[in-house]
Amino acid sequence: MVPRPPVVIGYESALEFWRKTWLAGNGDAGDLLGDSFPDDLLLAGAESPELLAGYPKLQPAANGAAGARRVSGLVGLSEPVGLIVESAACRNETEKFRSCVWSPSVWQGLTAQVEDNIYVCAPELAFLQMAGRLGFAALLDLAFELCGDYVLLDSKLHAGRHREDMRRLATPERLQAVCALHEHVPGIARARIASKYVLPNSWSPMESRMVALLALPRSQGGFGCGNPVLNKRIYLPEDLSVMAGRKYVVPDALYEDAGIAFEYQGSLHDGTGNRRRDDSKSNALLLMGIETIRVWDEQLCSPHDLGEIAAYVRKRRGIRLKTENAKMAARQAGLMADFKALTKRVGK
Repeated sequence: MVPRPPVVIGYESALEFWRKTWLAGNGDAGDLLGDSFPDDLLLAGAESPELLAGYPKLQPAANGAAGARRVSGLVGLSEPVGLIVESAACRNETEKFRSCVWSPSVWQGLTAQVEDNIYVCAPELAFLQMAGRLGFAALLDLAFELCGDYVLLDSKLHAGRHREDMRRLATPERLQAVCALHEHVPGIARARIASKYVLPNSWSPMESRMVALLALPRSQGGFGCGNPVLNKRIYLPEDLSVMAGRKYVVPDALYEDAGIAFEYQGSLHDGTGNRRRDDSKSNALLLMGIETIRVWDEQLCSPHDLGEIAAYVRKRRGIRLKTENAKMAARQAGLMADFKALTKRVGK
């Protein structure tokens, strides 16, 4: 009996699968990610691809129709489900599925098996696939989501439990490794830049966009402040703990060397109770020698306003940059505009 070719779910459908898996695990990516290459093997393979030469690859079905009938209804995926085919000549779309061309062979170690002979692309591979369909801002947004503690599903934000033992869908290192393993795929340049500059452990899309604008080099539309640490627990001395009513505080972003913390405000902190809580956090940090800068939506849309904040951070960090030129300013304004458009579309 000739074995049936595997059915491989990719692109948006793969991302939907992993977001729903993460939600079902209450903020944990779960055991399915264990099917993928272990970190040490994947990172080593990115440096020396010959290390992966002996590992099996999947050759998706040339015609996905039969596979679509088996995939239909799988973990509630939206239809049409995106199934991988190797060329445009293999396209065959129905109400139940759509063909998604992905010409490189798919390492089985970059998938998870969800049913007999049915696989779903790992988050890192789905990220790379989406690089050919998304602009830089949206792709960077996706990278922060996969490496963060939240997911966006059906235009709604679902926050994680913010526990350090919970497994994220991806890491910057794994995104970079998968990009290094592929060369001639659509959007590879964007994917490599996004995976290089994404930071782990963001807790919301707006926090991600604030950090991206601050941290990215000016050549990529940012303000060149360098990388902060996101959502790090700062444990308080006993006297401050009593005053603040908590054992630790967690700023959205922290430049430890400069003694500066950032808090995104926006509409998420409009309530009086939250504002009091923010004040107690800021006061506790200040007594530990850490200044808190609050950033509002309007500042994330203003190159002038955010530029002044960034200049202050760079000065505190001892970063000296060349004089900004018109091209850099245009990229900053463009990235801000792209992030603003994403905010309107998918919310905060």
